[in-house]
Amino acid sequence: MDRGNVRVIENDYPDLVVDIGEAVLGEKQRKKMKNNRELEKQNIIKAACGLINSGGGIITLRVRNEMYKYENDGTGLDITEGLHNLVKPENLSEFFEFLQQDKSLLIFVKSWTGRTDQNGKLPRLCTIKCNVYQREQARNLHLSTMEVDHFLNKRKKFVQSRQGPEVRGNDVAIMELAKVVFEKAKSKCPFKSGVKLSVAESKHVEYKEFSSSLNLTKMKEKLYECISAFANAEGGFLFFGVDDESKVVGCANDFPNCDAVHEKIAEMLEHSLISYPSEENYVEFHVAEVLEELKCIGYLIAFRVKPCYVTFAHKPECWKIEDKEIKSLEPNEWLEMMTATDPGKYKVIFIVKNVYLVIISCVLNKAGRLDKLQNKLFKVNRDELKHMPDDLYQDLSQEYPGLRNVVPEMKPSGSVGLLIFSRSWAVDIDLPKSPDIICDALLIATNNTPVLYTVAKQKNNEVLQHSKKTAFNLKQKIVNVGGYAGKLCVIPKILQYPSEENSDTSVEETEDESIQYPHSYLLGHSTTVQDVLKALTIVLLNFRSFLSYDLSCEFLSLLTIEQFNILHSRFNIEKCKKLFIHGLPGTGKTIIAMQLIERIRNTFNCESHEILYICENQPLRNFIQQRDLCTCVTRTTFIKEDPFNKVKHIIADEAQNFRAESPNWYDKAEGIRKNPHTHPNGPGVFWIFMDYFQTSHTSETGLPNINEQDPETELTVIVRNAKRIHKFARKAMEQIIEIQFGQSDRQHAVHLRNLLDASACVHSFPGMLYIEECETRHAIVQYIATKIKDYLKNGYAKKQIAILCSTKADSEFYKPQLEKQLRKIRPIVSLGTADGAPCDWIVLDSIRRFSGLERSIIFGINPKAHASQHEIEPNLMVCLASRAMAQLHLCIF
Repeated sequence: MDRGNVRVIENDYPDLVVDIGEAVLGEKQRKKMKNNRELEKQNIIKAACGLINSGGGIITLRVRNEMYKYENDGTGLDITEGLHNLVKPENLSEFFEFLQQDKSLLIFVKSWTGRTDQNGKLPRLCTIKCNVYQREQARNLHLSTMEVDHFLNKRKKFVQSRQGPEVRGNDVAIMELAKVVFEKAKSKCPFKSGVKLSVAESKHVEYKEFSSSLNLTKMKEKLYECISAFANAEGGFLFFGVDDESKVVGCANDFPNCDAVHEKIAEMLEHSLISYPSEENYVEFHVAEVLEELKCIGYLIAFRVKPCYVTFAHKPECWKIEDKEIKSLEPNEWLEMMTATDPGKYKVIFIVKNVYLVIISCVLNKAGRLDKLQNKLFKVNRDELKHMPDDLYQDLSQEYPGLRNVVPEMKPSGSVGLLIFSRSWAVDIDLPKSPDIICDALLIATNNTPVLYTVAKQKNNEVLQHSKKTAFNLKQKIVNVGGYAGKLCVIPKILQYPSEENSDTSVEETEDESIQYPHSYLLGHSTTVQDVLKALTIVLLNFRSFLSYDLSCEFLSLLTIEQFNILHSRFNIEKCKKLFIHGLPGTGKTIIAMQLIERIRNTFNCESHEILYICENQPLRNFIQQRDLCTCVTRTTFIKEDPFNKVKHIIADEAQNFRAESPNWYDKAEGIRKNPHTHPNGPGVFWIFMDYFQTSHTSETGLPNINEQDPETELTVIVRNAKRIHKFARKAMEQIIEIQFGQSDRQHAVHLRNLLDASACVHSFPGMLYIEECETRHAIVQYIATKIKDYLKNGYAKKQIAILCSTKADSEFYKPQLEKQLRKIRPIVSLGTADGAPCDWIVLDSIRRFSGLERSIIFGINPKAHASQHEIEPNLMVCLASRAMAQLHLCIF
């Protein structure tokens, strides 16, 4: 078997499939093998490891030996033991099932995701070999994945304090004696052959002889092993050229001098060994001559190893499947995923999204919140298999009356669960919609495997492949994003919609005949159905946001039910092309705008230049533009430039701050989306997001009057701002309503009153609010610089902090003074505008220019409106406060 034969393939199964070519199976037959036995086993283990870490799947192989029967012959003891070692302490059958099809054997592999034991979380990754050693007495122990996980938990204080473990008791004296030998080698003093050193082997001292001709491979492996073991303990000394009885014998006698030996050892240390955090000088070594009757007969090589957070002897043997290839994980990626169960334990955090979301599902489960979310979206009635959502089903039935004849094909008798309709399950999981498909229905029910029914206008290979791809991605997301830990598959089935020429409804059977899963893949009980639906809830509510990773708070990575309903159920963008969305501060308007853009792309199969995002400020435009979802312009650019003749759909964000200049932006947008040349089948999407509480000027906005904004909807659930910050902003919103009533603008006031009364802050994150009264501007600078120094010292990143002023001129005034104070901080801290957000500097800009953006920590300097616009001063305060996610410092003088 050639290693190149191990490859990811596509066949009839809607799953990850790894083909490893041919292999001999059965204990008797494998015992007779002389060649390739180990290679065949390793390829099976490698494929299994990759699938376990990638959502599960299937290994296929062709059996070479004749008359093979799995039931009689099995796979072979070496393969069975290799697979079992991957998943210890679990049983083999928990992760692997075997099915013979003629001359092929299929190995069904379950995902590793979400495993727990009585003592808490098990390792996040399946690993063949960690290549992490630790010193125990006078031995080097290779740690299992479980042991490494516990080891990393114990070592987390190392990273926080940057101080290694303390050597205590008799070990201190042993280390001092070993240091004397090391210092002698360092000074190039020769050692006399046969002399016994004054320190024996121990937890901190290791001797290796290598007295014969230099065996480089053996020496290299022992060197890597010992350095990893010492570095992962309390440090220690390693001496080559000394035997087990502490007697100097010399080694590397094939080399002409000390410099040649030193060069070879340095070359060895350049490769393979990996430490985290990256340490340059944790290994120091020196070479001295070993003399016999004044003649050099070899060399003593002395190593001193300092403790590190974790040191690998080699890259971990851990695999994943990505981009249809089996790839090994790099040590930093492996470490990040292994420590992702507690994002705070490792200061250099690169959160891996899928692992993070699985953690979210576990947190929600413990809090009981996931049950509530699932029941709101997918409530299962006892002893009933019902279709839902009913509104969508009724709409579809009116558009396609023959659909009622199709539904009975989808409902197996005697099952309990849900048949979940969608105009496109592909769009729901961020895949493009097929124009040949009327709708999809996902069956999640007892005594059945999950099935994705696709109702198509016609059966063809394109429809089949689209349904298969959607089913596969649904399964992957339920496991990798939703955190479902059971055995799972989603089988696609095509149902042709009855047309005038074809009044019969038929189910595509060809793909089903060749797709066989073991019986354990059936959802046996209602609790299993509920578990799948909980995972599906996470899949549909999750969204990509760099903000929540900064906070390490689960609620910011999930859409609220309110947000979900706007995007998925209440307003179907194929029918509701125009919508005004009024959202309170912190309700995630820009998040929905970004989700909407992706939904438009997938629903209408649009290119990025066919979708236009308009906002008032350049920093927000730049932020959205970095996502490469669509064309992004400011309102000023939009009204000045023509003709946007390729644009089909428009999203306006922060529209309360737009201005009614000539030509009016709103009229121009309406004209573009209704252009008959670009929209022969009707107008394009035009959704407008706004928040009158955050209005930053007193000019006309160009928007229709509130009573003319139809259809419209509201966002009232606060998810972005901490509770104390929201409470502070709410007081300013009450002032805004009073001012509106005082100006006899009753219509606006009633609208804002109703919004505020309906609002709710649904999370429990308190956050912090500081109001600092300063006597001078210099005192403000001193206060901010001191606080920033403290934040950076405690592990916050520069990109999590922003300083906002009332005007751009104010920010330019404070910049040199703040820079002068911040120069005292190491590493050097730089200030910059919001134009490059997200960026690796502390933002210093105006409140208005930062509209639509946010940071974990906000410093607000004396927020005041211009004298001619004093009535919007509370609005300015709301704009400032709502930019802060976790901590707000309000500096007033």
